[in-house]
Amino acid sequence: MRSRTERAATWPSQRVAAILGSALIILVGLGRGFGGVVLLATAQAPVGDLAVATGHLALMGGALLLVAVLCVWSGVAVLLGKPGGVRVGLVAMALFVIDGAVNGFVLYGAPRPIGLIGNLLVAAIIAALLLRGRLSPPSRRSSSAA
Repeated sequence: MRSRTERAATWPSQRVAAILGSALIILVGLGRGFGGVVLLATAQAPVGDLAVATGHLALMGGALLLVAVLCVWSGVAVLLGKPGGVRVGLVAMALFVIDGAVNGFVLYGAPRPIGLIGNLLVAAIIAALLLRGRLSPPSRRSSSAA
């Protein structure tokens, strides 16, 4: 069992990790949401040389919006200390990577390696921060008993 001092020393870093992870996942969610809105807006008249059916663009836009909602919800839930926020955040990060790969395949014929690697790195950093920040603070009862 860790001493009261050891538990107290880890709490600030846990809170900082939770705040950073929450802020990053909210930013990722806002970015994905913006991308979803753009895809939905251009679904009727695709821009450039994209050879994608309008139904596929709308479906991809909807998927991006779903990932966005999950990201923002989990970020806010982690900030507020709500249960399940970290789990939803981890699922959202997995969907973030999968959605990026699928969109790369549909839009460009294959996921672009730099995009896939970037998505994996961002998801890994956010997941690590959320997992680090999910540990509960030292309870007042256990510290007064020590």
